Amino acid sequence: CLRRREQLGSVPQRAPPGLPPPEDGFAHEGKDTNSIPSKMDKREAKTANKVVDQPRRAAKPSGPITTMQLRNIPHSLTMEQLRAVVNEQGFIGKYDFMWMPRATKRNTSTGFAFVNLISTELAESFAEVFKGYRFEGSRSRSRATPAEIQGYDANLEHLLERALDGVEDMVQ
Repeated sequence: CLRRREQLGSVPQRAPPGLPPPEDGFAHEGKDTNSIPSKMDKREAKTANKVVDQPRRAAKPSGPITTMQLRNIPHSLTMEQLRAVVNEQGFIGKYDFMWMPRATKRNTSTGFAFVNLISTELAESFAEVFKGYRFEGSRSRSRATPAEIQGYDANLEHLLERALDGVEDMVQ
């Protein structure tokens, strides 16, 4: 410990913002302050780092909400099975777009789907019906929330762009 003090000198250096100072209060690789950190300081530093590392939240949709994202769908569910469940819940003929992304490596559902209802009132009803809905054989309860992309045209365009990106990836 004495050698380390002699090498670094007696002038402490400040820790970069968001990083706690070292436990012993002496300079270590340019990250020192005069005080020994408390447990609260460490907790605050961890929280500060997590805030920086959090992913960007999806933008809230603007305009009329007709497209709902249905979450907590069993991974084993197929598009046909999902369509049957939605129809059985009273939405037959009341939606014009349904898309359930697939995990390509496993060829299973990703656990969510997008359904565009033909009116905002039907979208609200869809959210209520699927709030807490339990799919057969699943312990999870689903939920439906407004999707980032709204409307038939915007969803179709997005789906086609994704398909073209996949084709371009295969060609290159």
